[in-house]
Amino acid sequence: MNKRWLGILNAALAAAFYGLNPLFALPLYHLGFSVEEAVFCRYFFGVLMMAAVMLFYGKSLFLPRKYLFLMIVAGFFMSGSSLTLFQSYKEMDVGIAATILFVYPILVAAIMVVGYREKITISTIASILAALLGVGVLSCSGGGKVTLFGVFIVLMSSLTYAIYLVEVKVSRLKELTFETLTFYTLVFGLVLTAVCTNPVSALSRLTTFTGWTCVILGAFFPTVLSLFTTALAIRYVGPTTTAVFGALEPTTSVLIGVVIFGEIFTLSLGIGLVLIVTAVVLIVMNPPKNVS
Repeated sequence: MNKRWLGILNAALAAAFYGLNPLFALPLYHLGFSVEEAVFCRYFFGVLMMAAVMLFYGKSLFLPRKYLFLMIVAGFFMSGSSLTLFQSYKEMDVGIAATILFVYPILVAAIMVVGYREKITISTIASILAALLGVGVLSCSGGGKVTLFGVFIVLMSSLTYAIYLVEVKVSRLKELTFETLTFYTLVFGLVLTAVCTNPVSALSRLTTFTGWTCVILGAFFPTVLSLFTTALAIRYVGPTTTAVFGALEPTTSVLIGVVIFGEIFTLSLGIGLVLIVTAVVLIVMNPPKNVS
């Protein structure tokens, strides 16, 4: 398998894994976890998992000082995206939140065009307009739970995730191994979530089988595996293409919301999803040239 197809495969896997977030987050809320406690536990066990894997395979945990600040910034944006996304699950149906989150490919494309002089195309402009229209349809939805505050915070989640994707590609972080990048993203993300909550209180809530299952599986699939496959995808096909293949993410979350949590699949949700996916297809047809 050549590097391009390997990147595409990992981009699709990253999106599918990240789309599993609500499957493991909502049950924790029912058990009394706050948003901050749920995210902290995910990052805490994610760090332990990644450290164990690296030590088992003889990988160094050392981070050269020249990468420290950039890694702190990356961890800040990634955990900030997680915190705002998890909060949005309390403000709206997860299917709507996941669909709105999917504007991040458009934001990535915009950042690369404005900040790194990627050539903007008619397809890119059309995709941005389609995505904005899709978000507008979802925001005005008459069916399903949605709030203006929820729309705002999920857009913040989308923006911080887009910035993370771009930073990993264009900064010196691209010199790090995939394992090191994933591990320290989790480490510094954990630091931020620890500041936002009481770590002892968060861990003390793990008293049930459901709680342990959701935290462990949530740390493994949409946290560790998602970050690792994202790092691989960005390295091989760039941030824009990686974001584009995030089409699997809202699809996964919408299906989880409808099938498992009994959320209503409304006409407006369907239209919004189609518009945003259409926006991404337009980018796929004529993507900006990746920054090397």
